[in-house]
Amino acid sequence: MKLEEQVKEFDNLVPIQKIRALAALKEQDENFKKLEPIRDEFEKYRNRILNIININDEYQIIEYETKVDGKKQIYFSIYINFKNANNSTYTLDEAIIAALSIKYDGYNTSAPVYIAKMLGVEDW
Repeated sequence: MKLEEQVKEFDNLVPIQKIRALAALKEQDENFKKLEPIRDEFEKYRNRILNIININDEYQIIEYETKVDGKKQIYFSIYINFKNANNSTYTLDEAIIAALSIKYDGYNTSAPVYIAKMLGVEDW
């Protein structure tokens, strides 16, 4: 649905609800625009994007689907501050652990393996 159509749906709201809905819609639109370069870059090299998670504009995690040996497989690719960390994981939990580790310990960190072991994450 286009932005103009969404705004028309707010006509029946009371003024305070309309203000809040417009602010949320504006924030959503700004977030979409910020993520557009990542989406464009990512789609050049990967298959279908399922979801993009943006956490406080620091961490972006792209859930995507690709085929491996003819079977569909879901992965999570990590971006930090809108820059590709060149790291993909099998689960969202792994992606979050890896993103934090890369941010604080660098790209060649081995911290995710130890953190996963401490937390009892299976199959790292």
